[in-house]
Amino acid sequence: MNSASELERGKNEWLAEVLRGNSKVVEILYRVYRDEFVQWLKFQTNCTENEALDIFQDSVLALYKNILSRKLTHFEHTIKWYLFGIGKKMYLRNSRNQKLQIFTMENVPDIGELISIPSLRDDARDQQEAFILEVLQRTKEPCFTILYLFYYEKQKISAIAQKLGYKNANIASIQKIRCLKALQKVVLKKFGKKGSD
Repeated sequence: MNSASELERGKNEWLAEVLRGNSKVVEILYRVYRDEFVQWLKFQTNCTENEALDIFQDSVLALYKNILSRKLTHFEHTIKWYLFGIGKKMYLRNSRNQKLQIFTMENVPDIGELISIPSLRDDARDQQEAFILEVLQRTKEPCFTILYLFYYEKQKISAIAQKLGYKNANIASIQKIRCLKALQKVVLKKFGKKGSD
């Protein structure tokens, strides 16, 4: 299953392999459809390559979770149709949610840096870091553990994946991105509009 046509021909066998815990098949899906999905979403919308890649990763994770939770038990259409449909819905939902506030490096604290390098402080950073740490401590699992191990203990994502029982590092990486985005939204609510008055 190294091409889209091979993957689609064996789509329900692929789904069965996911249920059996074969992480390699998720990597195949990721590799086969990533570039096509990113180009398709950029063409269909006005999103950037990075935004399209984020949505692709979220879509793969949603597909994976739907299979594991038995919401998806077989493919009536193609895997591509299902995956791209998830992506389109995610893009529309995200664009609705972000109409009033666009994420940019100017108005969103660099959370990774604040967590990683607490010594770089001024009053504003001190306040932001204290707030981030407070939010992080109230963060549900697995987000707390993933972010803590990655930013504070400097563990590699592959080691975190193994420790938390993820099938592979890609799945752990996608989950880390989702956790960071959730944390970023909370921080943005408190600090994002400062300096824009």
